[in-house]
Amino acid sequence: MGSVLVNGKSRQVIIHGNPIGRTVIQVDGMTVYDKTPIIVEKAIDFDLAPGKKASLQWHQATGLNADCVVVDGSTTKLTRLPDIVDEAEQKVQLRIGGGLALLVAAGSFWWNYSSLRNDGAYYPKALALIPCLTVMGIASFLHPRVNLSLKNRNWQVLFFVAGLGLAAFGFTMFTDWFLAAFSK
Repeated sequence: MGSVLVNGKSRQVIIHGNPIGRTVIQVDGMTVYDKTPIIVEKAIDFDLAPGKKASLQWHQATGLNADCVVVDGSTTKLTRLPDIVDEAEQKVQLRIGGGLALLVAAGSFWWNYSSLRNDGAYYPKALALIPCLTVMGIASFLHPRVNLSLKNRNWQVLFFVAGLGLAAFGFTMFTDWFLAAFSK
């Protein structure tokens, strides 16, 4: 977010997005650009005011993308909004965690499957975690809007109860199904 002086009037510019994804540019609360570029452009041109063109250029700064708006050759750097950055980082972290949970569930499944086929042995604790990890992975990967912060107790209680239910399901029905389906 930032302010740009145009014809003696300050305009507020808010940018949501990144260089390779959907980018939304708002000037004084009005959306002036809302697209996902097919080809990543070096700059995005938009109307800052009637008859006044501006260009958004992405600049790399300390590992995070920083936005800059260029108007009439002068550059105005926009400051990052902490809420948006934190929300975006949380979504990425949840998706990465969800992907890792799915990978661990798949690895546990393969490990138990191979061991059961080759040796006739299996690992009940690792097997029981598969349903829980799978549901957690899918939920956090596909729907990363769940707030598990300390301020939101309802979601924490719901996930705790659901986790206990999935663990009980994993120790009983899933283990029985797994053994019946993949035993020699």
